[in-house]
Amino acid sequence: MKTSRSLSIYIASSFCNVHAVHFLCAALEERSHMFCTQTYTRADLVIYLGPAGHDAAAEVGMASVVGIPVFGLAGWLEQPAQIVAKAVTQWVKDVEELMAAVERFAEMGGIGEGCTVRKCAQCGKGEAIYFGRRGTLCLACERGRGHA
Repeated sequence: MKTSRSLSIYIASSFCNVHAVHFLCAALEERSHMFCTQTYTRADLVIYLGPAGHDAAAEVGMASVVGIPVFGLAGWLEQPAQIVAKAVTQWVKDVEELMAAVERFAEMGGIGEGCTVRKCAQCGKGEAIYFGRRGTLCLACERGRGHA
């Protein structure tokens, strides 16, 4: 059985999405994850929940710059701004896929010690690989290897 650690997650979104954010928080809390309410720079993971404005785009961009992985769920018919599109590490199509990506990320140890974000050379999609304490995992092609 795989064990996953509890992640500290920051959700970057718009106040207009308050109900969706509450729904997402409840779903993540059921899986024992905590929320960063003060700053995205202390989070293990940032989730972009669109559509959102310039503030969320700035938070996503800065999280990406400091090396924090960003999972993105675009709003219905949303074309994310270029800063958001480039800063998001992994785009997902719905909440179910987002929850699965968060759980895979937690199983691999999260961003914690010794974890960096790099490009996947195997799948050719340019998606991220997370090097956690237990090995590697590409969220795009779901290929991984055990202890490195």
